[in-house]
Parts: sequence; C-alpha cells; structure tokens
Amino acid sequence: MKNIKIFESDFDSAESKAVHDVVSSGWLTSGAVTERFENLISDTLLGGMQSVAAVSSCTAAIHLALIASGIKAGDEVIVPALNFVSDFNVVRAVGATPILCDVASLTNWTPSLKNIKDVVSDKTKCCIIVHFAGIPCLDIFKIRDFCIDNKIVLIEDVAHAAGATVGNKKCGSIGDYGAFSFYSNKNISTGEGGCVTSRHDVGVFKRLRSHGMTTSTMDRDKGRAFTYDVSDLGLNYRIDEIRAAIGIEQLYKFSIKHKKRRSLVVKYLELLPHSVTSPFSVAVANESICSVDHIFPILLPLGTNRDKLRISLLDSGIQTTMHYPEPWSFSAYNDQFSANGCPLVSEITNRELTLPLHTLMSFSDVEYICHKLKSFL
Repeated sequence: MKNIKIFESDFDSAESKAVHDVVSSGWLTSGAVTERFENLISDTLLGGMQSVAAVSSCTAAIHLALIASGIKAGDEVIVPALNFVSDFNVVRAVGATPILCDVASLTNWTPSLKNIKDVVSDKTKCCIIVHFAGIPCLDIFKIRDFCIDNKIVLIEDVAHAAGATVGNKKCGSIGDYGAFSFYSNKNISTGEGGCVTSRHDVGVFKRLRSHGMTTSTMDRDKGRAFTYDVSDLGLNYRIDEIRAAIGIEQLYKFSIKHKKRRSLVVKYLELLPHSVTSPFSVAVANESICSVDHIFPILLPLGTNRDKLRISLLDSGIQTTMHYPEPWSFSAYNDQFSANGCPLVSEITNRELTLPLHTLMSFSDVEYICHKLKSFL
C-alpha cells in the first residue's frame, strides 16, 4: 500500500552543505548570509523591484507591517474569512478589530472588490489580501486602487504564493507591503521563517525585527558601531543565518520545483472525478495569472461525508487535510466572528479537502489518489 503524505520536505546535499558552512563560520544570527538571502528573494520572487527584510515568520511580517502602519485600537482591518488564524491574531495583537470578508465565488477563493466594499467602514485602516493556495487574487489591482483612494493600507499575505504573478506584477509587490512564509510546507522552505517586502526603505522593519535597535549585532562585532539607540518599540523577529542559508538553496531550485508542482496539478485536473472541482481548474486556464500551486484544495460534491472520505483515503495510505476551519468555530473568536456575510466561505470550509501536493510525488501517486476518490464518490 502506498504512503502518500500531504507534504514532504525536499532537501538534498546543497542545503546540508549550506548549514554546515554557516555552523563552521561561527556566526549564526542575522548577518551576511541573511543579506544575501534578502537580495535573492528580491531578485527571484519580486523582479528586483522590492526591498526585503527577512524575519522569523510570515506572522511576524504581517505583525510588523501593522505596527509600521500605525494600526491600533479602534481601527478595523479587513481579512478574508478563508484564512489561517495568524492574520486574525496579529490584528488583535495590535489592538485592532479583524473584520471578515467573503470570497468571490466557489471557483475563485480570493476576495473581490465587492467583498471588500461590503464590509468597509470609516474605521477601516487596513486590508489584508491572501493569495490563497498560490493563486493570485484576481481583483488585487482594483482593491489596491480602492485602498489608495480611501487611504487604507494594503498588505498582501503571500504565504501561499511566493513567485506568483498577476498581470505583469509579482505577488507581494502590488500592495503597500508583502508578507511571505518559508515555513516547512511552503514552496520555499527554511523550516521557520518569512520576510516583509516594500517598495520603500525597509530599514524600519530591520529595526523592528531586532528590538528597535539602530545598529545590529554584526555592526558591533565588526567594529562599525560600539553602542546603539532604541528608536522603535521592536520585537525579536530576526531570522538566523542557518535558515537564510537553507532559503538561498531553495530559491536556486525554485523554477525546477515550480515546474514539478504544475505538472502534478495538471495531472490532478485530468483525472479528478467530474463531480469534484478545484479553484485550479479556472486558475490554470487563466493566462493573466501565474499561480505557484502551493496546496491542492478540492471542493467535494454536496452531501459528501467528508470525514468518512478522509478516513477511507487514510486507510488507503493517503493523507489529507483542510484549509481552513471556519474562523467562527474557534473558541478564541466565536464571540466575535460569525458566518453572517460569508456564505461562500461557509460552504467552502464545509466541503473543502486538501489533497497531497509536493515535489517528491509521482504521476502514479496522483493516479492512485484520483482512483480512490472515484471509488468512494
């Protein structure tokens, strides 16, 4: 019987050597390797047009963007309801109120401009847009223009979509800020890690990620500075040299890994039961965007017992998961969130199942998964 995991890391000797070199250097915290990583992120994922500050996670990146934007108690921040909890958490961490918005349709799982307008108010100071599953938000330019006109900060959550494009623009280069994740299951993985991007100087983020200090530990180690000022109320959101070194090797492989993921997605779309749909069915055919195929979510037919299907697939050696639970089901939010106003997200979260997608899979794995799906449905 097969054993197909929802995700597997794809590291080789290049990452091992990169880690060994850092450990041998004796310098493990943010330094020259981190700077190289930041420059390579800009060149590979953003066309060299954005400044980058590497941080400890995408959550840290969004938190710092909210702090730098002055978002505070009394402000409202619009966030898609089809989302990971981190976006809600960091909005609350700065004292603001997260306001849920729905998605565009059952085939487009990102918000439309109408979804944003439905929930905007005079308290709205920020909008976070998620490029879900690696598929760019189709209305991102309309949303950006609306935010500019209404003096609303736009943060792109690019945790799923490093390297994706919409029009001729890279995701993470359209809003005021971009936030990327390099978590273990991401297309570019450093275990933990992320970055924040901006068209403007990211010096404020490099201070905020390191306690608000005006000089770095490396500056003092190299004799470029003796002491430091604390100019901002910062946090410890630094990335380390080990993770940066792994990230550099991952970026070198980005194009090859993207091609493999795309080939697996195309095979899925060829073989899925006709009763099953996926947002990739539309995204792959849309020449105005380039998705990066981070996860492979499907929408099950109405009436399907998802839990029985999950168990059946697991018994066949196929691991599945879901992206994501409905946010109004969380104990920390059930007195703040409700399904009202988000009927599409409510339906998606009740019918969605995420199938395995990673670069260690084969076409025969996809064939096996789709065969088991057809047998159940």
